[in-house]
Amino acid sequence: MKAGVNSGMRKKELKDYMSLKYRINLRPLSEDDGGGWLAEGVEFPGCMSDGETPEEAIRNLEGAKEAWISVSL
Repeated sequence: MKAGVNSGMRKKELKDYMSLKYRINLRPLSEDDGGGWLAEGVEFPGCMSDGETPEEAIRNLEGAKEAWISVSL
């Protein structure tokens, strides 16, 4: 298979995986940890992000999930 075709398939797979719903663990961070919120992708070991608000932490997690899935494909 040509590299360009394989790359196109990976982009489609990534898009498909990103469209699925995944569980998120969301918890406040202590002031010692910088405060704010931590969002963790349950199905993605080590995939996490933080933010000042729960909404920001979840938005930031989307980029981390995309990177995690991309590396795993």
